[in-house]
Formats: sequence, structure tokens, C-alpha cells
Amino acid sequence: MAPGGRQTVDPWANVARIMPVPGNLLTVVEGSTFVICDPRGDIRPIGAQGLFHRDTRFLSRFEVLVGGLRPESLAARAIDSRTARFVLRLPWDQPGESPLVMVRSRVVGGGVREELDIVNYGVTPVELHLELRVDADFADLFEVKLLRSNPRPGSAVTRLVAPEERLLRLERLEDAGGRATEVRCGGPVDELTGGGARFTVALAPGAGWHTRVDVRLRVDGEYTRTMRSGDSAARPADPLAERARRWRARFPTLDSGWDALDHLLRQSVDDLATLMLEDPDGAGNLVVAAGLPWFMALFGRDAILTALAALPFDRELAAGVLRTLARHQGTEEDESSEEQPGRIPHELRFGDVATRGGRRVYYGTVDATPLFVTLVAEAWRWGLPWREVETLLPNVRRALDWMRTFGDPDGDGYIEYAVRPGHGLRNQGWKDHWDSIQFADGRLADGPIALCEVQAYAHRALRDAADLFEAAAERAEADRARARADALASRFRRDFWLERAGFPALALDGARRQVDAIASNAGHVLWAGILSAEQEARTAERLLAPDLFTGWGLRTLSSSSRGYRPVSYTIGSVWPHDTAIAVAGLARAGFSDRALALARAMVAAAPHFGHQLPELFCGFDRSALGFPVPYPAAGCPQAWSAAATLLLLRALLGMRPDPRGEIDLRPILASDALPLRLDGIAGRGRRLTVTVAADGTVRRTAGSPG
Repeated sequence: MAPGGRQTVDPWANVARIMPVPGNLLTVVEGSTFVICDPRGDIRPIGAQGLFHRDTRFLSRFEVLVGGLRPESLAARAIDSRTARFVLRLPWDQPGESPLVMVRSRVVGGGVREELDIVNYGVTPVELHLELRVDADFADLFEVKLLRSNPRPGSAVTRLVAPEERLLRLERLEDAGGRATEVRCGGPVDELTGGGARFTVALAPGAGWHTRVDVRLRVDGEYTRTMRSGDSAARPADPLAERARRWRARFPTLDSGWDALDHLLRQSVDDLATLMLEDPDGAGNLVVAAGLPWFMALFGRDAILTALAALPFDRELAAGVLRTLARHQGTEEDESSEEQPGRIPHELRFGDVATRGGRRVYYGTVDATPLFVTLVAEAWRWGLPWREVETLLPNVRRALDWMRTFGDPDGDGYIEYAVRPGHGLRNQGWKDHWDSIQFADGRLADGPIALCEVQAYAHRALRDAADLFEAAAERAEADRARARADALASRFRRDFWLERAGFPALALDGARRQVDAIASNAGHVLWAGILSAEQEARTAERLLAPDLFTGWGLRTLSSSSRGYRPVSYTIGSVWPHDTAIAVAGLARAGFSDRALALARAMVAAAPHFGHQLPELFCGFDRSALGFPVPYPAAGCPQAWSAAATLLLLRALLGMRPDPRGEIDLRPILASDALPLRLDGIAGRGRRLTVTVAADGTVRRTAGSPG
């Protein structure tokens, strides 16, 4: 316990369960600011609700009552990512239905602007007593997501009330001069207190009443700007939001015979634009947050995989992610943050808990480092100028050194991580939940653990690095990297292969036993290209067997495993990005029919989620239920779920960068998806349009400068 009896929270410790965000809550977001509220538009001091900015909750209550009662919700809709409207029917103590309707119009942008409109549709005059209740706890996002009770029971909040300015300022004592929440009413107020405002509303028949409330946030002594207008068409107050809007406008558009894919692409790109951030160290690079609500921060692995998927369509994101992660690449050994020289970060945070003791950056992942090397090489192949790539070559060398030394502490040629109970993440691959790595009989694997997909990433990274070194006229370095890759592939094909199953083992445990669970990680292995041709063929066949393939996507863990749970985080659920990587792996290995079948399944799931693929969903069979079942704690939008659509489209079109600077296209689309037109691909120097005719004929047309 911390002084004063407060329970400490290790932000990086693995947690069995995080606070779910119920499906009836609504989220609006702009940049690193977002609001989670209920269908009435209220933020109530329970669960995950709040106004959050840079990992801190600046409002824990923002609630409207009429006559002491809560209005009835008629409709709650997000108009776009940063705008929402709530239609409410007000309490009524007379015969018949209430004729009183309130509309709350909310725009998030630097803070919040709220417009409240009430209309009396009745035939008699009314007098209403409206109350706005306001509070702030300045809780850290980690504390909110891990705990159900008040995260800061001992925190004192000062309340400055300025009635003449219609202003209430809330400030935590230990944040004097730093963080504060300022609530200003735009019209007359009957009474303003430290807990909110009261209004008397007199309405004749057919009359209306309007007021406005602005919420500004003080961060590091400076206030944010709210929207200049409540109109959803107003230009963003935040320059980042305007930059994200321009990024979205540059993105290609798709028109095909496959309507569900067209809708999915539009929604996915909208989601990615919603999650855009500028790097947290202020250098102005465009990066992407992992997802709402708990992961509005830069995650190394998530950002790299998202940027990789987007490369044929956009290079700005890849460049920003690479530059930002390179600046935070490890330089020293630090046990608390798991920093090591050459290691690429797992997560960068802003809040109190993460920054306590200077731990703003956490490095506990074993896959971000090899994936970083691959992103450098792929960005170069897709047209990132060599001068930018060249500045990253020292970071590539340091990443390869980490893979050889700290990443492989026992020198057996495999990247591994040790299980450290109670400190940091128990598992450090993409399946980082505590129970993710288990044998087929349900036993958890003991470390140090060498994951199958991480070795495959390392193999690909070494081959990618060899190409980079060759381009830099460093032939000896290139030869050494290729020799390391060949040796790794030879060991992997021997040590990880489950001959009876015809499938790669999930991992090797600390005793170098094969962790024999059948899991979706093998799709990543196919994508990275470490298996022999015979092993690829057997893996491709096994991957779509009914115990892994639900009909909507791939289960993270086979239903034949003892530990399988369809309602779980990573032991039987379906993750869209995971399935999309498997589609790309099948397509790369030449198994087009299987790739198309898996892609069709994922696209078919999308309409059930409003064409917005969530972080994950439950692993029930499609044939049993007929619809995919949401997972209760799934985030949405999620960056790599949105990017999954881009990866599916790449695989379906067979898009590859050509050494001459062109785009090679080898579509595997079925006839019902044709004809297809993709406008605005980011070619070298010019935007390109690709068409695939009904007979499969492919054409490329150069457009405007890109």
C-alpha cells in the first residue's frame, strides 16, 4: 500500500480482466480527447464513463436532471467521430405522455461544447427546474480501467466558483498550475455552485429554450480550445484533427461489386483517421493510437502492423511511426520499464501512473523490434525516400543487435521472454493476456517462452535487413543477415514443427518443450515465410479446419484445446487483425482459394458490427448461431482491426511493390466482386487508379501528383 492507504497500481502488470465498456455506452473522440457516456448523454461516476484527455479523466460527472429526475433516452447517435446528439423526453407529472423534449448536441474538440435545447410541444405553459451536476477526479486511465471504485478516494479537488463569469473551475490540489477542468455556461444561470449549475426554464406552449456549456481543459498550465461552433461541420479546433481530416481525404476510394467490402473500407479508414495522434514527444510526426477507450496511446506493435497494412495507400503514417519509435528505441538497461539497448517500445503513455518514477515508456514486448525492421524495409519498397530510410539504418542495426543479445539471452538462436509474475506483462507477444500461452491440455507454459510467430518475424526481419544493407552497398552485412535468417529457418522447421498435427507449435517453453496447442499464430508464421513449402501446404490445410475456423474468422485457440473458451480474450476469440494476417499469409504462400474463403468470412462478419470491426469478438461457430457474438470488453474503434481491412484488400488484389517503382497486381477476387475500381493509390510520384474488369483484366492509370 502507498502512504495514506492508497493501493498502488503497476500499469504494466498483466491483469486478468479490465473494465468492460457496456455496449449501450457511446464514445466520441478527437485526437487524444474522448468522452464515454450513457444513452442520455450523461457522464456518471460509475465504471468507465468520463471525459478523458492524454490518459487523464477530466470529468467524472456531467449529468443533467430535470425536477431531480433523469430524462428518458429516445435516441443517442454519433453523427461523426467527434459529434453526437441525444434526444430525450423530460419527466412529466400530468396526465398523458410528456410533451417536453430535450436535444443535447455535443462536439469534442480540445474539450467539449454542449448545446441544450428544450421544446414544449404541449398546450399548457410549464416551468422546469434543470440541474447540471459536474465533478472531476483527475483519475489516471490505468486506474479507471482496472478498478471499479473511486480511483482516488483521498484526492482533494478545489472548486473555484465565479458566478459573474458563469464559471466553475475544478482542480486537483497536487496539480496546482497543471491540470484543471473549466466549465463555463453560455447563458443565464440561477445558481452556480461547486457541484454544478441550476436553471429555471419557463416555456409557453410551442416555445423553446437554449443554453450552451463549454468545457475547457488545462494541461501543463495551458488551456485547450473548444469548438468555435456546435455545428458538426465546423472545422476542428485541434490542428491534429484537421491533419487527420486531410489524411482521410487522401485515402483511396473503392467501388466494387462487393458492397460489404466497400462499406468496410470506408468505415475502417474513418476509424483510422479517428485514432490519429501526433507523437507524444512533440516532434509533430503522425502516429496512430491503438484504440478506444483504453488504448488511446502509441503502442509499438499495433502501430507498426497498422502502418504496414496501410503502406500501398499511405506512407506518412509509416514514416511517423518509424521516426517516433526510433527516438524511443532503448539505450540502457532498466528493469522497471524493461528497457534494453536496441529494444523497440511497447507503449508510450501520458498519465500519472505510467509516468510515476519516469516510466512513461514501457518496453515489455518481444515482437515490436523485429517488426520495426520489417516496416523500415517495406516502407522503402513502397516508396519512402532512401534519404529517410538511411537515417533509420543505425536503428535497424541496434534492433538486430537486440535480437541477437538481449532478445536471446541463452544464445540458442530464438527470441524469448521470461515470465515475471506481478511485474510487467506475463506474456510479451501480441497475445499478451496472462493465460494465452498454454499446452493443448490447458497447462500454462513456463518461461522463458519462445513464440512461433516471433521467430518468424525475426526471420523476415533478417531478410529485410539484408535487402536494406545491400541497397546501402554493405554486401558483407547483407550476407551475414541472410546467413542468420537461413540458420534460424532451419532450426525453426526442426524444433517447432508438430509432425502429427502438420502445424507449427505455439511456442517452446523454458525446457524447450513444444507448446502443442493449435493456435492462430501459425497464420503469422505463414505471412512471414519461415516454413518449408511442404510445411506451408500442411499448415494452410490445417488452418481452416473447423476447430480453428469459425466461419467468421480464425479462433485464437483451437476448440479442441482443453483451455478453449469462446468468450475469452485470446484463448478462443476471433481477432480481425489476426485473421487478416492469416489471409495475407495464405495469399503469399499461393493458397488463393483458402485466402479468399477466409477473407469472405471476415467481410461477412462486418455488417453485424455496423461495418466497424471491433478489437475482437467471441469464437462461436457461425453454423450454430448465424451471427457473431460481441466480446464485452472489446475496444472499438481499434487501429489494427481497422487496418485489417487494408490488409485484406492488399491480399485480394495481390498488391506487391515492383522493384521498378510500379505496383504489381495479381488479384484473387471472385467474380461477384467485379468490376472493381480503386482510386488514389499512393504510387511513386503520382496517384494511381486500378481497375479490375469483370473478365479479370487489370489496368493501371496514373492520376494527379501524389
